[in-house]
Amino acid sequence: MIRIRVLAFAALLTMTMTAISYGQGSLRADVPIAFNVAGKVLPAGNYVFSPTTDNRSVKIAGEKDSAVALVLTRLAAGIHTTPGDSHIVFDKVGEDYFLSEIWIPGRDGFVLRATEENHTHRVLNAPNP
Repeated sequence: MIRIRVLAFAALLTMTMTAISYGQGSLRADVPIAFNVAGKVLPAGNYVFSPTTDNRSVKIAGEKDSAVALVLTRLAAGIHTTPGDSHIVFDKVGEDYFLSEIWIPGRDGFVLRATEENHTHRVLNAPNP
């Protein structure tokens, strides 16, 4: 009887961890500009932004290319002006765009780049699925 309970608990834990790492808390967006992230330039296109289960990095997966960016810090969801919406923030330095923040509903914000250069923000509103 104990063996069955242990196996059932292990199966439930495995299913929960899979749901968290794939799909739960991911963000899909059509990015209309080429952008820099993790030392790469990714072309405009459809992307899925998926934080890892430990929240230390974010995978950016496109149709043709992908990258993994380390999370510098997290920002409390409470400071986000629209906590129910998804946003991707790019810092524009000169003519180049750099992925800097990702905001996913129900989660704290992910800061991927701290831009020290003179820059402006471009915010992409990504509709909730």
